[in-house]
Amino acid sequence: MLTDLFVAVKQNRKAKMLGPVDRPHEFVFVSDVGPVVAKLLDTPAAFGRAWNLGGAGATTQFELMRMAFGGAPRYLAAGKTMLRLMGLFDPFLKEFVEMSYLMTDPLIVDDSALQQLLGGVTKTPYSEDVRQSLAAAD
Repeated sequence: MLTDLFVAVKQNRKAKMLGPVDRPHEFVFVSDVGPVVAKLLDTPAAFGRAWNLGGAGATTQFELMRMAFGGAPRYLAAGKTMLRLMGLFDPFLKEFVEMSYLMTDPLIVDDSALQQLLGGVTKTPYSEDVRQSLAAAD
């Protein structure tokens, strides 16, 4: 959901974000997911349950944008109404309307059961996530 942020920074343009951008969330860096999945597959006690993986702590899209832009972010945020209008012309965006609650409500995940099962999980700090994502952006 943050891909356009990093591309926008590289292209020196405004980022297209799903709003609002000031709600607390935990974002999971994709590179952190693989090792957790591999450990779960090797842990028989993990089978038959659902597991939550949280990010490196609560932050906001605005804070991530500030890190990526190196100061005041430049962005356009589309809320539910705007997504509904854009969805009239783009079926892919139409699907985001039903998922917009993920951005309007705080999304903080309790992964204490996962941490206990696996004996801890490595989480990349957001500053490093942003650095690596910018380096990989085309």
